Parts: sequence; structure tokens; C-alpha cells
Amino acid sequence: MEFQELTLNDKTLFDRYLQAGGYENAHLNFTNLFMWRKATKLRWAESDGYICLKTEWQGEKAFCPPIGEGTGLALLLDKLEDVCRQEGFRLEFRGVENKVRLQLEAARPDYFSFAPDRDDFDYVYRSEDLIKLSGRKYHAKKNHLNSFRKSYGNHEYQTMDALNALDCITFLDDWCRQRGYQSGDELDQERGAVIEALTNFSTLDLSGGIIYVDGAIQAFSFGEQVRPDMAVIHVEKANAELRGIYPAINQRFCQEAWSDVQYINREEDMGLEGLRLAKESYHPVKFVEKYRATLSSAKANATRCCSNVAS
Repeated sequence: MEFQELTLNDKTLFDRYLQAGGYENAHLNFTNLFMWRKATKLRWAESDGYICLKTEWQGEKAFCPPIGEGTGLALLLDKLEDVCRQEGFRLEFRGVENKVRLQLEAARPDYFSFAPDRDDFDYVYRSEDLIKLSGRKYHAKKNHLNSFRKSYGNHEYQTMDALNALDCITFLDDWCRQRGYQSGDELDQERGAVIEALTNFSTLDLSGGIIYVDGAIQAFSFGEQVRPDMAVIHVEKANAELRGIYPAINQRFCQEAWSDVQYINREEDMGLEGLRLAKESYHPVKFVEKYRATLSSAKANATRCCSNVAS
């Protein structure tokens, strides 16, 4: 298999595969794959009616779920095992949503073991809930939002475009600097990924919003519609010293961009306690459950035996 780097020229091909698959997984869209391609050392190949994505994160190699609706999945798995043998790592898929889990099980019964990865579950909300913040469960959010509006009556919301998206980079740099990012650390990798998206805002066909206070950017957010019924918010950054600004950018961006979309996916919490509490506080209506798929014990033992014989 010929694996290659991901470029903007690949967007049309990827979009065709991704739209046909109708995935809920917030990571399975071209923007997410493109903006994180350097940090994850992503390489891709097309084979047997599927797109295969090979990644490496913190020294661990793995595959993203195969993207496609073809009939050659079993043959593809054989090819990926060959790749693993050549490169010296064990076949593993990460971020496998239920739909893909069933496809893998059908293609190779009892071939994989599936372990839920709670830290990788996507939080999905009704757009109506995030916009209206109605009811007692959103009382605290509404109070924070009202506090922001009262304290910063001079704030202005603007729809993000290719020009003002670039203005957000300076705010992002300050946001990361205040959190003590160092060259090459995870926060710096996130910074690089967000800059990739902001720099290529129009080409990636993104939607976004910015809040200005006294003429200066204090919050921004962007995302895209990935299914007829679902949008994904990729990034949300704000100056936390301004009380209520996070609820403000979330509510206004959803209102302006996603009022006609049923669900909004706000991605995973990565196992970070503060982020988990924040996402839970908006009361998701469901999770996109994701699994790690590894070779079953019997298959793994057989693979090791074959490798020993070959050596």
C-alpha cells in the first residue's frame, strides 16, 4: 500500500468518502484530519474501496477507522496486517464508532476485541438547547450569559470569514502563551492545528464566529456541518477572565450558524476533568461512543507465532 501525506488537494476525494459514510465521529471529517495531520504524523492510502489512515501519537502507531462503504474490508484488513508486520507494530484501530465496529465484526467475526474509550466519546447536544438555554438545568448558564451581556454591553459578534479568521491567530498565540506552552508540547501542537484551520478557513468550507470587546477579539469558535442533522464544533477559545464569555460565544455561534441543524457535536473531553465537567454541564442528549479495536487474543497469538516462524 502506498501511504502519502494529506494535502488540501485531497479534500474532494475525502469528502466523497466521508459523506457517503455519514459518520458521527467528530474526528472523521477532512478538517480535523488536515489540521492535526502534522501532530499525528498522518499518512493515508486508498485501497479496496476504502481510505486508510495511519497515525502516530506519542510514539504509538495505530490506524483510524477505515473510511468507506465498500465490499473489500476483509481484504483490506489483510493488507493492513502486512503493513503492521513490515513496520513492527500491532494492528489497532482507534476512534471506532458503533457503525464501523459492526462493519469490522461482519468482515472478520471474532477477529477484534473492542474496548470502549470513554475519554474519546463525543458529546452531542440538541442545537435548540444550546441556543435557548431553557429550563432549570440551564439556569446557571443563562445567568453567566446575562452577566456577560450586562458587563460588556459594548461587545460585538461577527461572522468569521477568511480575513478575520487570520486576526484570531494573535489572540490564539496570547491564549496559549498565558497557559505556558512550550515548543513541541501538546498545547503547541494544538496551536499549530488551529492555525492550519484558520489559515485555510475558506478552502476548508468552515463556519465561525468572533466576539469583540472594545474592538479586540476575546473569543472565537468554528466548525462545520458534517451530516444533514449534525454540525461539529472543532474549536472554541475565549478569554476566561471575562465572566460568561464562554457561554456567550457558544450560544451566539450556535444561534447564527446551526439553528437549522438538529444536533451539535462538541467533540470529546480527552479525559480532562475540567473539560468533562464543562461538557457535562451543557447536558448532552447522547454520546458518540468510540472503541479501540485490537486483535483478539487468539488472533494475536497466531500472529506472533507466524512472526516467529518467519524470522
